Amino acid sequence: ELLAGSPWLRPLATPGSGPLLRYPLAVAEPAQRAPLQAALRALGIEPGVWFDDVVHPSGSQRHGYLAGSCSHGEALAARIVNLPLGWHARLSTRQIDGLRRLARAVPAA
Repeated sequence: ELLAGSPWLRPLATPGSGPLLRYPLAVAEPAQRAPLQAALRALGIEPGVWFDDVVHPSGSQRHGYLAGSCSHGEALAARIVNLPLGWHARLSTRQIDGLRRLARAVPAA
């Protein structure tokens, strides 16, 4: 609900898609990922590092993957940010308001 209508954050999970450990989002542009992660941390929300590389986890030496073999996967992985769920997602009013502001204001890439 906090992200509904965001011009730059696209939720990747859909209602009824099953249980999630993290809530995956895609930023509009790869250059927006690091500023969003920093802004989340400033709010006390720790973004997850999940599927941020075409072969997860990032830095796994990709097990023989050749760069460019899956251009769509690479493009999406460069835009992934994960929000916490469950017990880790108990947001304060300040965090809720901050997340709502982040969703509506497109940062400079």
